[in-house]
Amino acid sequence: MRLSLAALLASTLALAACAGDQPAAGARVYDPYAGPPPYPNERPKLTAPDGYFALVPSSGSDTLALIDLATGIAVGSAPLGRDPVAIDGPHQVVADRARGVAYAVLSYPGSAANAGQHSHGASNVPGWVQVIALDDLRAVGELRVDPNPGEIALSDDGQRLVVTHFDLTAASSAQATIDARRSSLAVVDPRTIQAFGTPEPDKLLVCVAPHGVTLSHPDGAKAFVACYGEDVVAIVDLVDTNAPVVRVPVAATVVRDPPAGAPAFGPYAVALSSSGARVAVSNRDAKELRFLDVATAKMESLVVSLLGSPYFAAWSADGTKVFVPTRGLDAVQVVDAANGTVVRTKVFDAATCAQPLEAIVPADPSVLFVVCEGAAGVPGAVLTLDASSLEVRARAVVGMSPGRSFVGRGR
Repeated sequence: MRLSLAALLASTLALAACAGDQPAAGARVYDPYAGPPPYPNERPKLTAPDGYFALVPSSGSDTLALIDLATGIAVGSAPLGRDPVAIDGPHQVVADRARGVAYAVLSYPGSAANAGQHSHGASNVPGWVQVIALDDLRAVGELRVDPNPGEIALSDDGQRLVVTHFDLTAASSAQATIDARRSSLAVVDPRTIQAFGTPEPDKLLVCVAPHGVTLSHPDGAKAFVACYGEDVVAIVDLVDTNAPVVRVPVAATVVRDPPAGAPAFGPYAVALSSSGARVAVSNRDAKELRFLDVATAKMESLVVSLLGSPYFAAWSADGTKVFVPTRGLDAVQVVDAANGTVVRTKVFDAATCAQPLEAIVPADPSVLFVVCEGAAGVPGAVLTLDASSLEVRARAVVGMSPGRSFVGRGR
């Protein structure tokens, strides 16, 4: 009797399966491995200092360091990134101490010439968010995002993480429509980030060259985004993601469809007051600070002219002042949030603080921290200032081209 080809194949597979259940004659059978982990984690455990500390990402050295701000000593440091050869460009880190993790964003430089200079906005390499364990700074999860991730923000309750995409190439495409020039905001439940293979996050089209972002208190139901290439602040509903994005021009003179790559004001960073009622908007190109009223979703009439280009500002805990780091004039300026008066200015020499990046206000109202990016080939620093006089109390040298950092306090 002849067997059909299908029947012959089925019988062959059945015999092979039966044979696979039994070891071949003379084969050595081993017991399952029950020893220690074959690739043990030998990183030393880290303990946060008793006082203030900073988690500082350095885009020039692809490292993450835990710095004791009282002594200026690095308690621990570890490589940060995915590529052991090229620059990954770690740009910012935020932390969820309740979960024992930090989130670092990797924004790859657009060219080898810009590697290590905290440069972003012109790359075609996808960015990444890495989850870092705080006890030894090892990577425990990762998520791929679009090229040129700008800034990240974590909600107060740790349930929502967002990432902007500062795509200057799309923003400067003169032949494209404004929608084609706009980039996305990635919205992530951080608990879903896996060790590898995490699905792509939800992405909402927001505006042209979105950069700085902050989330409403406490659950991050709304995102406020500085839209550098469109001269607007975007208000994004993260609960009803089908709701239209509200784009608020930072000034009455803003052109609704601006020329590609030519912002007049250049909103670059945003900071939400502790009450959640106002957003300070750093207009980098116009060298000014403006304010968004959250309740009305309109810009206030208050305009603060500054002596340099403002970067990442911070509110005082009581909402009466805004601490604004500036460049052009490397300084930190203290703005009265009620009337816009610059009540105090601290100018830095290059040896103390080159290219101030970020002001950070801790729980203690008597101190202020300033992250200094540093000059080419010169390490950055984190300064501890007296919040009233702006005198420098301490200076901690950190890595090359540090990014936005997380400041916490130990016991």
